[in-house]
Amino acid sequence: MVHIPAGYANAIESLETNSKLISFSTLPLSDVSKDDVRYNSDYWKINE
Repeated sequence: MVHIPAGYANAIESLETNSKLISFSTLPLSDVSKDDVRYNSDYWKINE
């Protein structure tokens, strides 16, 4: 388990087929969309 403090960007990515990813949030589902920020998939150039 990894704790990401409030205000930091985070993401999860499945690296294997049929993986199950679980994400927890301190926000109720009704507020999640207000806290959503999207980046282009190549923004950080990971896995090059």
